[in-house]
Amino acid sequence: MTIGVGGSTPAQEFAKMADRTGGVTLIDNDDRAARIAAAQALMRETGIDALYLDTSVNLTYFTGISLKLTERLHGALIPAEGPIVYLSPAFEEPKTHSMLKIPGEIRCWEEHEDPAHLVADSLEAMGYAKGTVAIDPHAPFFNVDGLRKHANRYDLVNGAQITGALRSVKTPREIALMQRSNDIALEVHKAAARILHAGITTPEVEEFILEAFRRLGGKVPPERPAHRALRRGHRLSAWGRLSPDPRRGRHGADRYRLLRRGLSLRHDPKLRLRHPERPATRGLGA
Repeated sequence: MTIGVGGSTPAQEFAKMADRTGGVTLIDNDDRAARIAAAQALMRETGIDALYLDTSVNLTYFTGISLKLTERLHGALIPAEGPIVYLSPAFEEPKTHSMLKIPGEIRCWEEHEDPAHLVADSLEAMGYAKGTVAIDPHAPFFNVDGLRKHANRYDLVNGAQITGALRSVKTPREIALMQRSNDIALEVHKAAARILHAGITTPEVEEFILEAFRRLGGKVPPERPAHRALRRGHRLSAWGRLSPDPRRGRHGADRYRLLRRGLSLRHDPKLRLRHPERPATRGLGA
């Protein structure tokens, strides 16, 4: 037997687990306000008049708003000076308002309107009739293309010089959150390995991983249980994955599978507590 693999049961592992999020201080509005202030200071230093944030991890990082990307422009503008302005489809305005953590005006566009015009009009209302606008590096091409056509009086530059520069430097709180996330994820990795045995199925492993995260204090989306994902034919990649070694020709378990002797497997559990501010770290808001 491989050391650390097998020899235990889900019940035995669950009996050893308890919430490990005690003492954790999540990212709050003071942190977000400090991030915005830092972005504005950097913008002034580099001659950038405004930063456009699309529906992305950068929007979450600065504002705490977490939205799914759609075909509709939805985001925010951070000026070098002054309060943030939010951009929203008109029918989504109540939802946007309910999600606000950092105060700011919400400017809306109707379905028959081009949202790029709203961005240009909002910049002008901020006092920037022309100038340099940094664009969220995660913005989809169709939004950037619209801005290029209808806000062509502005010089559009890559916003990574702002977002990347700030997000790559972590505060002590962010580092502590990331460390706790990693500690919990490692515990789940080890526990999941210990319950493996010949004949165990991919849904059984994924359900164990999800429940382990719940018991350790993680938040797991209830709408994506493993067995339901399998029935829909989806790959098991949302919160835990048991998949054949890619060197053996397949990557990602897209069907019901049994663990058998000689099959090389890997599992990839990830942690989420509340809304992650930096999903790339799979952290507690770092």
